[in-house]
Amino acid sequence: MVPIPHGNGNPDSKWLKAYIEEAKYQSCELKLLAKDGIYLNTIPRDVSTVYLASGNRADLAVRCECQAYPCEVKWISKNWRAPDNPGEPEYTETMLIMKIWNSGAGIDADLPSASLPRPCYLEDLRKAEVLDVNTLSFMDVKIQDVPEGESTPAPYLLWNNISSTMNSAEEMRMNVTMLTWPAASTWPLGSVHEVHVDHIDRHALHFHINPMQLLELPHEARFGGWFEDGDYADTFANPALGEQGVAKVRLMTDMFTGRMMFHCHALTHEDRGLMGIIDIVGDEGGRYQSLSSSCRTGTVPQQLQ
Repeated sequence: MVPIPHGNGNPDSKWLKAYIEEAKYQSCELKLLAKDGIYLNTIPRDVSTVYLASGNRADLAVRCECQAYPCEVKWISKNWRAPDNPGEPEYTETMLIMKIWNSGAGIDADLPSASLPRPCYLEDLRKAEVLDVNTLSFMDVKIQDVPEGESTPAPYLLWNNISSTMNSAEEMRMNVTMLTWPAASTWPLGSVHEVHVDHIDRHALHFHINPMQLLELPHEARFGGWFEDGDYADTFANPALGEQGVAKVRLMTDMFTGRMMFHCHALTHEDRGLMGIIDIVGDEGGRYQSLSSSCRTGTVPQQLQ
C-alpha cells in the first residue's frame, strides 16, 4: 500500500492528480484497490494516474522494475483542474519519492483478481428499487456577473430546484440554528434514493453518514478507469463534467436516523453556504432489506471474537 498525501503547492489544493514520473531506467504499475476506504467491486484495477478531490483518499498497490537496484521513483502532483480550465496554474511538484529494492519475487508476482464480501450498507444499488429521484446543483455567482462596487453574493445550492444558502447570515435572518434548519427532504430509514448532481466541476459532493454509489457517469469523465459505474465514494467531484454535465449517484438509508448533512467538501465553499440537511426518519437501528443474501450484516465472526 502506498499512502498518497493530499495537497501540494496549490494554495487551493482541493484538486490533485498524481502520477509516477517516466524514466528510462525504471517502469512502474499502479493497481487501485479502494477509494475513500471502500474496496472496488473487483480488485485490482489498472490505473496510470491518481485523482483526488477535497477529502478523497485512495489505496494502491505499486510495483516497479529498475535496471539497477536500489532506485528512486518520483511521484509528481499537479492541479487536476488545470487542463479543463485555461489560466489555472498546474502547480507541478515532486510529491513523494519511493526507494525501490529488488524483492526477488520476479515479474510474475501479480495480484489475483478478487471480489470481496461487502457489508450490507455497501450493497450494490444499481438494480435497487428507488424511492425518489432528486436533483442537486452547487451554484456560484461569478465575479464578472456582479455589478462594479457590489460584493459577490454567497454561493447557493439548488435541491430539487429550491434554493438555499446555509450560513450564519441566513440563520440570523430566518431565526434558526443548525439544529432547526429546514430539511431539504425527508427520507425514511431503509430506502434507496437517487441524486442527479451537476456543477461539480469545482465542487466536491459529500454526504454524512451514508456513502454514495456512482450509478452513471459520461465516458469522458472516467479518467482512464479511475471512475467506473458501481464505485462507492465518500466524496465525489469531477472537473471533466463542466457545469452542465450530470453524475448520477444512489444512497441507502441504513441503521441511523436523524439529520444527515450534505455539502461541498471544500471548506471555504461549505462555510459560505453550500450545505443542506436531509431528515432520516424511522426506528433507529432499522436495516435496508438487502438485495443479496451474501452481504455481511456486521456480526463479528466467532473466530475473531
